[in-house]
Amino acid sequence: MRKSHRLPARQRRRDWYALGRAAALRGADFSANPFFSLEDDEHSWNSHRWFCGWFDAQDDLDRSHSRGQ
Repeated sequence: MRKSHRLPARQRRRDWYALGRAAALRGADFSANPFFSLEDDEHSWNSHRWFCGWFDAQDDLDRSHSRGQ
């Protein structure tokens, strides 16, 4: 029987998408992803959600800069 290494419940409930967006808006690069250096498949969905938020915020920033020019 494989032992599960799940995150604590409060971390599973986090909105990783929103955290990724917030990091991008603060100017953090993609290595700020808390899962960036982990090679654990159990974290891959949270990592994916974080990256989606980060990239979407980058797109929003790019659009707002291009509108301002």
